[in-house]
Amino acid sequence: DISPTSNFTISGLTGTQTPNMEAFPFIASLPDRLDAVWAPWFQEDGNISFDIGPEKLLAYQNLIIKMEVQNNQGEQDSPSISIFAFIESGRHDSRILNSKMVKVQEFRFGRENGSEPLYTVTPLFEIAQIEQNYYFRNFLNEIVLSIRTNCEMSTNSRFTIEGLVGSPTDRKNITLRPADAGIFETVADWEQKDGEMIVTIAGERST
Repeated sequence: DISPTSNFTISGLTGTQTPNMEAFPFIASLPDRLDAVWAPWFQEDGNISFDIGPEKLLAYQNLIIKMEVQNNQGEQDSPSISIFAFIESGRHDSRILNSKMVKVQEFRFGRENGSEPLYTVTPLFEIAQIEQNYYFRNFLNEIVLSIRTNCEMSTNSRFTIEGLVGSPTDRKNITLRPADAGIFETVADWEQKDGEMIVTIAGERST
């Protein structure tokens, strides 16, 4: 058991944009095992400390803590994260030595190990290809788009294609025929003057 007034610290959560805070908010699955709903946060070292209390944390009892930080503006690998604790016994203090935390390795939005804390990537198009099927003047043309991103695009995400100028088509929308049914909405917004077409992701995520 870990008694009240003991504390534990997580360190190595580096690379965030979240500034230093004396009272960094969090949510705990066992609120009566932590002495507050906030904790001191230090951005540079990525350290956050939690005090046990008012009830002691029992042996083999799972405590889950959730908190929100602002990811890095650039790309970075997940840093090495560790945890240690000071245990208050009343007579003699003890310490749980610094231990590396195990990172959950799961897919997130199409990225392998996307669940590793503070791993960040820049979303981009790996393929962005466009072609037409007919070049005859005054012909009903067919434009074919091929795209592939390095991450999933969730439902209601949109991408915009600009520069399709010179067409007399003046409707407010254009009908699409997606190669994979269910990924894109079958109607795209269309603006003739700037040749702008906005495509919306439908009920299934696109990768």
